[in-house]
This record gives sequence, C-alpha cells and structure tokens, in this order.
Amino acid sequence: MMKLPVSVALAAADTGPSLSHRVVQSAKRDMSPEAMAGIETAVEAARRYIIKRPRLTRLLDNANARVLMLVAPAGFGKTTLAREWVADRPHVWYRGTTATADVAALIAGLSTAISEALPEAGARAVARMRATGTPEQDVDILADLFAEDLAAWPEDLWLVVDDYQFAMEAKAPERFVDGLLRRSPVKLLLTSRKRPKWASARRLLYGEIYELGRNELAMDHDEAAAVLAHRKDAPAAGLVALAEGWPAVIGLAALTDELDLPEGSLPDTLYEYFAEELYQAASPAAQEGLCRLALAPSLGEGTAAFLLGDNARDVIDVGVRLGFLAARAGGQLELHPLLRAFLDAKTREHPTRTEVEAKQLALYFADQHSWGDAYTLVELFFSERLFLEILELGLPNILAEARTATLARWVDLGELKKVDAPVVDLAQAELAFHEGNRAKSRALAIRAARGLGAAHPLLSRAHYIAGTSTRLDFNNDEARLHYAEALRSALTPQDRRNAIYGDLIVSLDLNSADFKQRLAELLETADGTAVGDVRIALGRLLVGIRTGQLDGIAELMESSDHLIARLTEPHLVSSFYFCHAFLTALQGRYAKAHTLACNCERYALDVRLPFVVPHAQVVRAMADLGLRYFARCSRLL
Repeated sequence: MMKLPVSVALAAADTGPSLSHRVVQSAKRDMSPEAMAGIETAVEAARRYIIKRPRLTRLLDNANARVLMLVAPAGFGKTTLAREWVADRPHVWYRGTTATADVAALIAGLSTAISEALPEAGARAVARMRATGTPEQDVDILADLFAEDLAAWPEDLWLVVDDYQFAMEAKAPERFVDGLLRRSPVKLLLTSRKRPKWASARRLLYGEIYELGRNELAMDHDEAAAVLAHRKDAPAAGLVALAEGWPAVIGLAALTDELDLPEGSLPDTLYEYFAEELYQAASPAAQEGLCRLALAPSLGEGTAAFLLGDNARDVIDVGVRLGFLAARAGGQLELHPLLRAFLDAKTREHPTRTEVEAKQLALYFADQHSWGDAYTLVELFFSERLFLEILELGLPNILAEARTATLARWVDLGELKKVDAPVVDLAQAELAFHEGNRAKSRALAIRAARGLGAAHPLLSRAHYIAGTSTRLDFNNDEARLHYAEALRSALTPQDRRNAIYGDLIVSLDLNSADFKQRLAELLETADGTAVGDVRIALGRLLVGIRTGQLDGIAELMESSDHLIARLTEPHLVSSFYFCHAFLTALQGRYAKAHTLACNCERYALDVRLPFVVPHAQVVRAMADLGLRYFARCSRLL
C-alpha cells in the first residue's frame, strides 16, 4: 500500500503543536503541491467554524492557580481552548492515550515531551523504572526523581496534559501526577473528561486548582451566533437551548447544508442527527474509509495509509472538510471523539469484515510497538490465536520498557478468556519476579519452559527467570540446571550473556571448578555494546577477587569507566561503581577508593537504590581505616 506522507501528521497528536509543526513541514516536502493544497484547503474549511473564546481565555488569564483544568465530556472544545490559551505562551504538550493508564508509559511520555524545554528531564526516572521493572511499586520514588529534574521549572512555562482521563483508569498514574505536582513547581494545564481524584474540593476551594467545567465551557448565545454567522437560517438561540450549549452539536450544525431541527430533541439526538447529515454528504468510498479510520484507537504515523492505501488522501480531505477529522495546530489531524462513536456504530453493520480488518490492524500496532492500541483491539475483537501471537511478540519489548501495568492487563485478559498457554505462564512469572514473589515466579517459569517448544525464542528467558528466582532463594544447585538450559536454548546474544553471567555467579558461590570456563564463555559474548563490555569487566573482577589474580583488572575497570555514561540500568551502574571502589581499596589506594565509594553512595541515593548505600559505606570504612581516620571508620561501621 502507498504510504501517504501527510498521515505522519496524525502521530503528532501525542506530542503537541511544536513537534506536529515539524512533522507537517516534513510531510509537505514529501508531497506533491497539488496533494498538499488539497489537505490545506480542507483544513482551512474546517477552521472557518472554530471561533476564539475570549470569555474563557480571560477566565484562565485571571486565575492565580498553578494548576488549571478544563473538565467536561467530549465535544466541549477543551483541546481547542487549551491550544488557543497557550498559543502565545511557552509550553510543552503531552496527549494521553490508552497507554497512559500504565505509569511507565506516562513517565516516558512526559519525559519526552518536557525534554523539549528541559533537556534530560525525567531521564533518571525512566532509567530507574526500566532497570528495576517495578514502576507501580516505586511511584513515590519516581515522582521524587522526576520532580528533582523540574526544580528549575521556568516561571512562564506550561505543561499541557490533554486527554488526562486515560490516566484515571489506574491508581499509579494518578498518584504519580499528584506527587509530581506536590514536589515540583511545574505549572499544569489539564484537559479531561473527568475530574482527577487528586483535585479535591479543598484544593479547589483554597485556589490551588482552578477548574472550568461543563457549564463554563458550554457556548453562550453570542458564541453560537458567531459559529453560525454564515447561515441565514440558523436560529442560534433555539439551537443553543436545544443543544444545552454543547459546542460539538453547534459546530456540526455549522457544517451541515440544512438546518431542519427535529422538534423537542435532546442534545444526544441532535448530535446523531447532524452526524448522519454529514455522513450522508460523503461518497460511499469516503464513508467506508472514515469507518476504517474509526477502528484505530489512535491515528499515528502511517496508520491511515495502512488502513486506506491509495485512498488515504481523498478520505482525509473529505473527513476534514466534513468535520470528522479535526484540524489542529500546524495541520495536525485527529478523529473527532464523538463522531468516532457514530462511526463505530456504522462499522457494526458489517461485523465480519470489521473483525478481519481490526485483527490486521492489531498486528500492525504490535509491529509498531503500540501495545495499548493493540490491546484495545484484541479486547474488542478477541481471538485466542491473535492474543497469543501479539503477547509473544510484545513480551520482550514490554519488559524492556518496564510496562508492567500493560503486561498485567494482558495477563488479566488472558485469565478472563481462560487462555491456558506457556506465554501466559511466562508473563505471570515475570510479574511475580518483579513483585518479589520468587516461589510463584519459579513455578510459573518452569511451567512455561515445559510448554514452550525447543526452538521457541522465549524458552531461554523462561529458564533464566526460573534460575534467577531459584538462585535468590539460595538453591544454587537447581539454579545451575536452569541456567544450563537457558544457555542451551539461547537464540540472542543477550539471552546467552544473561545465562552465562548467572551461572558464573552460582559457580563462584559453590566454589565450583568450572568458573573459569564460565568466564571464558562470558568473554566470547563480547558484542561491542557498553552493556556487554561492563558485564564482562564485572565478571573478570569477581573471578579475580575470588582467585586473587587481579593483574590487569584495575586497568580494565578504569578503561570501562567511560562506558558508564552510556548505560541506562541503575543496577548495573551501581554494581560497577561498588566493585571499582572495592577493588581500589583492596589495592591500598585508599584516597581513590574513598572518592569512588562516595560516588557510588551518591549515585545510589540519586536513583533511589537504598540497599546499595551500606555496601558503599563499607568500602568508605575500609578506605578510612587505611587512611587512619579511625573515628570516622567506626561511625560508618
């Protein structure tokens, strides 16, 4: 299928105006002048009926609160008003999606958005949660880390969080945002269909938070008249009364050719009436294309082209002109949330075809690593085969991104649908491992390993989790068996390195004679990556300390030190810092060891790994003893 360049503009809905402008400019370079002119004409047509709302912007201007909220159902112009108010203010933009219910995705998304104004903001929090894999349990720590990066928040800068209601589907995202607001000076403008739980009546009463709700966001007679000014037949007062000021209904009325209102209609009925009028104004091909677009939970880069092929430009043109696709800053497009519901109802008229297309789209989203969108489609159009295929594809990536809440949703869906499969066992084992339930993790990982085929790409991971869970319970003999199986079934360099390193630690604990063979195998895993080189350095150090053969190890650690800045795993970084300091103390270089141990302790505190601190202090005590600071050594011990 042809990949229509303008479809990349749809992806910018997640990142806000500044990025979307660059995306659209890039799209313009790739499109013919005629094609771009067609899109721009449609965009301008839709913009004709978007009016300024000074009544509301004045209210926001006069608010003294650090947190501003626009809270109302879909179709009340919250996003449009937010864009209007921040247009001339420094701001960064984050748009919520189905993935936002996972606190790991929320933190990563906020870090990316805010880094446009404050480079590296949130980077430590992202690194820590991906290393520990327990963001749900570490919400307060992650909020602390992120807040520290925002301590120098500029007084005139605003963070805009659009469609916040997705974050309210779980407790952890709400708790993180609350913690971030309490610990940092960030200024927040939030749009949501529901009021956040942390926005208490007390905080609203004392002016900490300022809210514009449904009543304020509803259009008054003057605003409705401005929208309908081009129509001679538009009874603005009557329409406002019938629609209860609902901007979406009034906006659709402005787009329809005729205005013959059903008598006594309720707002919902009016909306369906106008939506049907607009839908019938499109050609059958455009109608079918709009229904296909409505299948996608979000319209990211390439999604429209995947769904519509060569017809993408024509459908987007019609969709924007009729109001189904809303035009945003910089030419950004997104499907109108209420018209999406109307189109969803239309798609149900062809259930068999819709199910086939939805399953193909779910696989597409999985290929794009859009696990939240893939989950939404699998949940709506469930088949066990599709569920297992996507879970197997996504498990390594979801774990690498510390998306444990996302993984838990997949596991819960599998249990709800009574799916009994090895990959579900492995997913549950991973969750249990991150929760510290080693007995459950071991049992499920062993069950997964028994069910996975001999050449399955996840078999090595199952044995590795079983081995590590067992080793942490000090059952080294059984752990060795699992590590051996993990090594035998390894298909990637990472799986092979994990298995060998785990077995090396066990062999040293058991005083086994084959630790030298394990070290030789670890050396063979060198792949030029920073992670691989640091793992090898640590392996050589552990063997050197155990055997007393430390020749060249100090030089190796010194040469590896420059790689630390490239690592994103706090456990590996803190391990390297500690081992380097410990080796230096053993060599009698006490002043240097003291400096390295202080660096280790400071890093551990910085990334909130408190269990590392006592180890670093032991090395500091060793150094103080060597330097003859006996009182300080005693205090540390």
